[in-house]
Amino acid sequence: MLSLKSDSQLMKKIGIIGGMGPESTIFFYREIIKIFQKKFNAKYDSDYPEMFICNLPMPDMVNKISNEKIIKKMLSDSAKKLEMLEMDFIVIPCNTIHLFYNTVKKSVSIPVLNIIEETTKKIIASGYKKVGLFATEVTYKNNLYGKFFEKYNIELIVPNKGDKKQITKVIMNILNGRKFSEDKGTIRKITEKLINRGAECIILGCTDLPVLIKKKDINVELFDTIKILADSAVKFCFNIESQNNNKKEKV
Repeated sequence: MLSLKSDSQLMKKIGIIGGMGPESTIFFYREIIKIFQKKFNAKYDSDYPEMFICNLPMPDMVNKISNEKIIKKMLSDSAKKLEMLEMDFIVIPCNTIHLFYNTVKKSVSIPVLNIIEETTKKIIASGYKKVGLFATEVTYKNNLYGKFFEKYNIELIVPNKGDKKQITKVIMNILNGRKFSEDKGTIRKITEKLINRGAECIILGCTDLPVLIKKKDINVELFDTIKILADSAVKFCFNIESQNNNKKEKV
């Protein structure tokens, strides 16, 4: 266990581009706090890293991208603000927005962690080869996970068209602050369909879904992208795991 009293000054500062959605950003922040409490026995305010959240009122991206120019500018401006505030690296707790990951990356000189890449690392380490994905329509349409999985011969199993619409409905309910038990039932039913098609595990590839869905709700291993990104961010704070996130890479 690291000694926070001796290492607190060495922790890197975390810049967070949030607001997609607002509640999932809260969950991400809380997850970082929990990791410090559980893994590092954090007790005092000084035991946590410096963090700055830039919460963006982003145009809707669940169904489609209709304001690409505006979105790119908002992301670029936000990343530059975080760099000016002397944050050491940036994280974005939203899968869909990683469609514009390179826009963020090219706008600053500090590292930007990629939630999809970090999740892929977890899948590879776990040895799964057939993975079910819950995500937004934009994530599905742009094959954001498939582009990474193809490199490692991992099969991506996605819901059918009708089930994708049901998932969108669940996500929109969460964004509206409505958490229905029937929505959990919907996710369970779709999960069973994915398992029947060979899925060995499930990725919650929309960071709004963990607000409603927990490990106990799914019959196979569940990969929560909020938790995965939070864990990677904490490791990066201490340089625990070597990262190579500042290369210009097309995904």
